[in-house]
Amino acid sequence: MTVEYYTRAYDAVIQGIRRHTNNYDMKYVGMALGGHNEFDWYRYFLNHSNHAPDIPLDMISYHFYAGANTRTNPKDYEAFFSQLDTFTFEVEQIEEIRKLLSPETRTTIDELGPQFPSVALLNWTTGEGTAKYWTTKLLIETVDIDNDEGVVTQTSDVSGENIFSQAFVGKNGRRWVLIINKRYANVDVFLPGCTGGRMQIVNEASGFGSATEVTLTSSRITLSPYAIAVIHMPSET
Repeated sequence: MTVEYYTRAYDAVIQGIRRHTNNYDMKYVGMALGGHNEFDWYRYFLNHSNHAPDIPLDMISYHFYAGANTRTNPKDYEAFFSQLDTFTFEVEQIEEIRKLLSPETRTTIDELGPQFPSVALLNWTTGEGTAKYWTTKLLIETVDIDNDEGVVTQTSDVSGENIFSQAFVGKNGRRWVLIINKRYANVDVFLPGCTGGRMQIVNEASGFGSATEVTLTSSRITLSPYAIAVIHMPSET
């Protein structure tokens, strides 16, 4: 299917719904692309001049699935991170196109994989929260979305091959750092000034429970394989 054909079909569906229901309040999501990096589709579909008059472009959607050589060898999961880095860059390019052509259109990335039982939010036999659930909960409870501001974050892992890190500064001097181990191995991180602060960490040891919390007694932090840690820096004196 070409983008030109799809756009005509999209317009015809909306016109048909309106003709038979007289409902002009319904919202529509277009594209749902599996090949999220098909930039010509975004350029054409988000150009209002390619649509019939009065056709809304309420939302677009696209999908992303990371893959590995096996589902059973945790070492292979390291490949997910480089794929996610590439996808993140592609999202930036898609957003540039959207903001230029149709800034009022919203975006939903409504399929984000892989989709295995092991990456569901809940254990499908016990109902307990998985690492994905507890990581999501940790971030929701940590982030002050109205006040926290990301700042330039530099580590000794300049290329970002082993860890992902992002520091934030909030109200009243609040400072915290998100660190993710991208390797199936222990990784040491040196974070000056963190001694006396708190670390909440989701890893294999935390299992199906909430993030483990410890008080940091050293600036050297050892992250176990694929650990996700939030470091709450001590107050500056």
